Amino acid sequence: MRGTAACRWWLACAALACLATGCWRQPEQQGSKNQESGTPAASRTPATSVTLTVGLGDDPQLRSAIEVLAGEWRELSGGGFEIVEPAADGAAAETDLLIFSPVQLGELCEEGALRPVRDSTLASDALAFDDFYPAVRDQLLRYGGRTMALPIGCVTPVVATTSEEPVQWDAVGYFPFVTRESPSGMPRPAWQLLARAAPLAVDDLRESVLFNPETMAPAIESPPFVAALAQLVDAAQLKAGPTTAALRTPFRDGVLSDEPAVWTHAQTPPGAPRRYDAVRSDWVSVSGPPRRVSLVGVDGRLIGVTAGSRNAAAAFRLAAWLAGKSNARQLSVAGPHVANVRRSLSRSSDNWLGIGGAGLGREVALAADQSWQSEHQLPVPRLIEAERYLAVLDEAVKQAAGGSASPEDALRRASERWDELTDEVGRERQRRCYLRHLGLDQYAPPKR
Repeated sequence: MRGTAACRWWLACAALACLATGCWRQPEQQGSKNQESGTPAASRTPATSVTLTVGLGDDPQLRSAIEVLAGEWRELSGGGFEIVEPAADGAAAETDLLIFSPVQLGELCEEGALRPVRDSTLASDALAFDDFYPAVRDQLLRYGGRTMALPIGCVTPVVATTSEEPVQWDAVGYFPFVTRESPSGMPRPAWQLLARAAPLAVDDLRESVLFNPETMAPAIESPPFVAALAQLVDAAQLKAGPTTAALRTPFRDGVLSDEPAVWTHAQTPPGAPRRYDAVRSDWVSVSGPPRRVSLVGVDGRLIGVTAGSRNAAAAFRLAAWLAGKSNARQLSVAGPHVANVRRSLSRSSDNWLGIGGAGLGREVALAADQSWQSEHQLPVPRLIEAERYLAVLDEAVKQAAGGSASPEDALRRASERWDELTDEVGRERQRRCYLRHLGLDQYAPPKR
């Protein structure tokens, strides 16, 4: 009995000492969310409280939308972030994360600028990775078999129309792209050509339609591209006549002064009743309805963690949170370079055309959903110096549409210029990049 009383007295003294020195800890709440998901429990002190730098180019609307979230991120993580303009040389060198166009992914990877996305990040509840469209997960985020970035929002074109009836390509007008700095909602000429060529050129048995993957010889002067450009030249004449449809990318700031009509409906881009068989060097009729092939990767914003970041764990949590389900609706409508990429939001109205109306917004969302879930897609190639290749194709379309060159001559000159660009980059280096874009070669990030 005396020993028991002494023991109780000793335990009471120890408890008082722990309370006085602060060593007593309440047990963590059950059910706290995984910190890797980017949504740690409010009662938990974050392991790191760093300020991350996010590189983002000239995209003021998206920048404003992300900056609005800074306070919420600080409350969730205990850390912060700031958005900076990437350096012209070495865009990822001084940042923890980088926000960029899908077309840039190949070049950034070949420069060793990005870290592969961690498996724990892909599995996080906050990201809900499986909710992204398969075309986004499997084609736009992956390079050489590795997931290298996460999507904030990506664009596949839709057709705006004045009719409830399905339109064909001969009713879709051609509209010149204004400037990259002042997006018009009309896709650049290269996109308008590739969208028309996709159902004519894509073959289930061929991985590549734009280049020969063995030699990197361009294929853009082949019959399906010539036919698509000839069709587009005819469409250029529609602007002066009764245009009933136009290929569109997001433009949420209001109707343009040169719009030919107030669009009342939206549809998935048309298909084609035939396709070109490159093996047989002949056209093949399509049985059943016109064959649709969606053009993907024309625009968008991905976020990746840079290889040079010293705060990779925190950076991956921020990337997963910004690209995650809780912020998807807010960020996917933040400007002309982003759009929804989640199946769970496929019925959410989106004012792509800048003219309001929930009904039309739902049609736009449905048209985009059908494009993303199409059986066939043509991803824009993510080459080194990709923008220079696209600028050459823009010029070819402008020449043909303006009547200064035939479709055959315009594409022949463009093909020659593509060959020159490939030699400038290095043919074997560009070939490896292209094979990794197609998923035919493995990518191993440089060791640091």
